[in-house]
Amino acid sequence: MAHVGYLTSFAIWRSRTGLLVRITPTCPIGIIDYGARLAAAFPRTKFALIDQESPGYRLVDGELESQSEYSYTYGVGGRVLVEAALEAALENWRLCVEIKDSLDESIALDFHTLPIESGEETSFPRTEIGQLLYEAKYSGSTSSLQKLGDLVLATFEVHPRLASIARVAFPPPTDGRNKIHVAQSIATRVAETIGKALVMVERIRAVQAQKAMPNDLRQRRANVLGSLRVTEDLTFEDVVVFDDVYMSGETLAELGRACSAAGAFEVLGFSITKTPTFSQSADYGARTLKMRGI
Repeated sequence: MAHVGYLTSFAIWRSRTGLLVRITPTCPIGIIDYGARLAAAFPRTKFALIDQESPGYRLVDGELESQSEYSYTYGVGGRVLVEAALEAALENWRLCVEIKDSLDESIALDFHTLPIESGEETSFPRTEIGQLLYEAKYSGSTSSLQKLGDLVLATFEVHPRLASIARVAFPPPTDGRNKIHVAQSIATRVAETIGKALVMVERIRAVQAQKAMPNDLRQRRANVLGSLRVTEDLTFEDVVVFDDVYMSGETLAELGRACSAAGAFEVLGFSITKTPTFSQSADYGARTLKMRGI
């Protein structure tokens, strides 16, 4: 079970004391620590938490004022930071979904579907990116695959940690019914475009497709555990493990385990979409089906 969240808003400004950053995430930093992620993304810059607010009430000028969101303000110091790079990274976090799991950091471009309540019923229509993924995967739409690839590459360009990775890995396909193996196609395109080598991964035992497994974490983990092996030395290299849909995250976790066993230093996870299933701390209130205007 993975915790998920995203930024609903952010602000960057200069005060008399220096550069300040305020972020408004959907979950507290005790769940997804955005301060730690900022520090990892900009390792030569210091981010000091100087103010925070939580949902509830606060006293302002002697009167109680409602506070409905989490809000964290950081002072920025250390090496001079290009504000444009920080703004691009934060805007990426607003659009994407941050995931807390066993990897060093994981993100998805968006949710796959969103729960929409209508009366007593709840439907789960696909997001823009979820629809593109469905069209590419099951209808063989090359135009949808191209759009997804463009979005992934744009994210790699502005995400500081993804931009600095050394290798790209994807799990060998398990389902021959898909018209296009999206993870393989886009991971290969990313590696070729940014000039990084693909990791050689082999499947050492047969598994069922995770989407065919019941919604039981133990069964899904047992299905893939020990099924993958990296056949080359990754000592001290940073690797991004890539998949199309993040459900329970067990496929990426197994791929990450195989990369770590081969010596990888940091392993980041990237998926195109995250399903609402197996998602903790999810708050869809500020999320819309159309976030990017594709």
